[in-house]
Amino acid sequence: MEFLSSAKRSALVGGGIASGVALLLSVILITQVLSPLRLLTRATEHIARGDLSHRVILKARDEFGRLGESFNRMIDNLSRSETARKTMTADIAHELRTPVTIIQGNLEAILDGVYSADTETIAPIYEETLHLGRLIDDLRDLALAESGELHLSKEPTDILVLVNQVVETVNASLEGGPRVLVSAPEELPAVPLDSMRMRQVLANLLSNALRYTPEEIEIRVEIEVWENMLVLRVLDRGPGIPEDELPHLFERFYRGDEARTRATGGSGLGLAIAKQWVEAHGGKINASNRSEGGACFTILLPIA
Repeated sequence: MEFLSSAKRSALVGGGIASGVALLLSVILITQVLSPLRLLTRATEHIARGDLSHRVILKARDEFGRLGESFNRMIDNLSRSETARKTMTADIAHELRTPVTIIQGNLEAILDGVYSADTETIAPIYEETLHLGRLIDDLRDLALAESGELHLSKEPTDILVLVNQVVETVNASLEGGPRVLVSAPEELPAVPLDSMRMRQVLANLLSNALRYTPEEIEIRVEIEVWENMLVLRVLDRGPGIPEDELPHLFERFYRGDEARTRATGGSGLGLAIAKQWVEAHGGKINASNRSEGGACFTILLPIA
């Protein structure tokens, strides 16, 4: 009997100790789980209030630690996106304000009798309205392309004919500037393209090349086929592109150092538009510097 009583007491004491240890371990485990969750909850509340400077500090090397690192990377991406949005909004406001200010100033001068309402006075105002309309159209098309809603009218296109037509138009408009030459094999496969969009891409690239190329030097457009891709290059012999500018060339409203150009102007949307149009065709566009000097813009388009 004493043995059974002793065994019962031992079992009760052992069970009590085991239960206490289990309870203590449960509390510790729950604390370890809830603590990072509370930190993540507070960080989420900061983000909801618009505070993107808050970060989650989790020293653990387990799943919670990796979750904290991912959360911080997400905040960093949100912060960069917010900065880019604010910059883009400021740039759009600036680009729209310039022609509107010119139009408003000229019209006020006409109303006040400073300028006479003749053709010479009204013509510049009309040109500014055209510039404003083009800028608005470009912004609309960029928004459609980025949202995947841009409609393309693709048809099998002779790329050499298209390039020659654009180049002939550009050369005809030049007065004493650099000439544009085309180099291509005799036979090229037809490529499914929206001809209007691709003409605009090529015209933008040539316009960019002309601004950076001295008058006595030629610009070349090269076309070739590589595997199942059509390769189109626009090569100039200008000063090239600074390495720190290369990652930003295709951003909206980005302009390089205008001191290196033959002429200034443009809204800074040309290369951004070119990138969106090429990518809408399933292709890629990139820029690089040539070893012999100058810049090279390369377009890759799928043939099939």
